[in-house]
Amino acid sequence: MTGTASMTKDPAVADSVNSLLLNEFGFTDSASAVYSRDDGRKLTVRAARFSDATGAYGAFTYYKQPQMLREEIPDQASSWNERVLFYRGNILVDAVFQKLSAMSAAELRSLSAELPAATGSAAELPAVPPTFPRNLT
Repeated sequence: MTGTASMTKDPAVADSVNSLLLNEFGFTDSASAVYSRDDGRKLTVRAARFSDATGAYGAFTYYKQPQMLREEIPDQASSWNERVLFYRGNILVDAVFQKLSAMSAAELRSLSAELPAATGSAAELPAVPPTFPRNLT
């Protein structure tokens, strides 16, 4: 890690433009840090914790851009160029690589596995999507 991590419980510090939205999703706290490899490449990671997985899922769907491609990082992930956005339980992670490598997705899968697991009702996703009809024409 380059320097120290920046931590806050204030949604306005985490995202000044979308602080009300973060509150609506149950934002509790966030941390951000810059990591550097020996070869000088940098990775900026911002993580936001929500009171439950529904909040992280909601924030994920809000920040996800239409052009982003699906990635295989639990619980759900998308990427575009050097940016990878994913959530795991009640934590949303926004990672920006200075330069992608073949190991970038594998490294984020490892990070995802290390995140503290939400338990009980905080780990449950919203029940609404499964109730939609499968064939909307």
